[in-house]
Amino acid sequence: MNNQYIVIYESDASAANVAAYIPAFKESIIGDTIDEARELCIDILNLQCDSYLRKGFPLPKETATIEYIELEDMNYAVLYENFPNGEKVAYIPSFRSNIIGKDLETLRIDVQQILLSEINTLKRNGKQIPVERTIVGYLSNYNFLLPQAL
Repeated sequence: MNNQYIVIYESDASAANVAAYIPAFKESIIGDTIDEARELCIDILNLQCDSYLRKGFPLPKETATIEYIELEDMNYAVLYENFPNGEKVAYIPSFRSNIIGKDLETLRIDVQQILLSEINTLKRNGKQIPVERTIVGYLSNYNFLLPQAL
């Protein structure tokens, strides 16, 4: 079985580090560099996959999706996640904003409206509009170490 998992990497200049998030496992990782964050993601996923398989549980399926919204000549990444209670959550890394909704279509509209509003507010106040610095990657459990019993 070979699953691919989304990983979102965000650099944080003020903290001088890189945060990574793996939606399928609800794991957050911080590294000093993108390379360190990626290596830590692989280590964590090795441990998680090993634990799931040893317990006889199936590996999680990726249910999150990434879309890009173009506004003000910039493409902004948006992560959409589905939660077991039926809620949908959109995360906009460049603005560090979460938006909750009940259905994906309404949530997409809300995301666009909120982004436009935020950009217009920043412009009106003479503030800089965030530049998209999010890196979206994928890791496959093919990269992971599997238990020797398998």
